[in-house]
Amino acid sequence: MTAGDYFFKFAMTPYNKQPDSKEILGTDALFSQKNWFKKFPKEDWLIKTPNGLKLFASYLDHHTAKSVILLHGFMADGDSMAGFAKLFYDLGYKVLLPDARAHGKSQGNYIGYGWVEKADILQWINEIIARIGQSSKIVVMGQSMGGATA
Repeated sequence: MTAGDYFFKFAMTPYNKQPDSKEILGTDALFSQKNWFKKFPKEDWLIKTPNGLKLFASYLDHHTAKSVILLHGFMADGDSMAGFAKLFYDLGYKVLLPDARAHGKSQGNYIGYGWVEKADILQWINEIIARIGQSSKIVVMGQSMGGATA
């Protein structure tokens, strides 16, 4: 393998990378929030991109017109935003936690660092409006690569 191939695989694909552990430790500063999130009943949402990829998200319902889409960082998934999910839920928001392309349960072979994912977020926004209604008020927030996408 050439150096260029190596660096492309390292930077642009999830090839041979291990995601963060899902184990919740009592020493974690967000232990109670992550534990709450793990037990909270969530809906699975799926959308299909124009090029045929299936993208996954977890959805936490709330009786409000406000929604937040929480975008995770590089080599994480929507569940890694559990602390923020609890915060926004307590503030009265519905919460959508999508797995970016090539992350978590979403399909994809390449990581776009926000460039291609920005179209996916617009699609998630339209999905919220389709399911919840035109009166939806939507906030998008991200961490790390998710911040770049937002």
